[in-house]
Amino acid sequence: MPHPEWKRRAPMEPGHVFAGRYRVERFIARGGFGAVYAAEQIETEARVALKVLAHDLIESETQLELLKQEARVGTRIGSEHVARVFDVGADPASGRPFLVMELLEGQSFENLLQSTGPFARESLVEYFRQIGYALDKAHGYRDKSGASKPIVHRDLKPDNLFLTYRENGAPLVKILDFGLAKVLGDSSVVSGDLKGTPLFMAVLQLGRQRTLP
Repeated sequence: MPHPEWKRRAPMEPGHVFAGRYRVERFIARGGFGAVYAAEQIETEARVALKVLAHDLIESETQLELLKQEARVGTRIGSEHVARVFDVGADPASGRPFLVMELLEGQSFENLLQSTGPFARESLVEYFRQIGYALDKAHGYRDKSGASKPIVHRDLKPDNLFLTYRENGAPLVKILDFGLAKVLGDSSVVSGDLKGTPLFMAVLQLGRQRTLP
């Protein structure tokens, strides 16, 4: 887990230029692994969400490559219900790793549940329908050669489900943070490594390595 000093670090101020190409507009939130800001991509003036991770989370090139996987899996899945990631890397000045994602207006399911309570049955059915579309595409992913390479999120929970809206006002659910995703290659063995939030973890992850039926 990040060093406690990370959580005490003051947010970057509006106007701060990060990684030479993103101008911070405002602080959005801080979580266990980093902070999220609304920012502007300076050259294109596109408004984006800048997710800056704690420095000690990424200590090697191998870990940075794992972070880059988060940027790739959304493109591979190709679903409107998976938050798009546009850029990934490390700030040359500070070494702090970052992700740049689409800037969404709305709230996470976690915040909605805390502020408004349980969802109406009709709404919940629609939300789960959209989540199912995204997961079906992820689990059925095939690479360019046609080989089956299912993508598993491994940390699906209310905090990683985000409710935003289309231009016509219709609800649109986005799945966030495929950073813990695992691309299952030719093997059908699920790693016994515990990755994710225990309360929402799949039963298969609670033991040692197991073979999928």
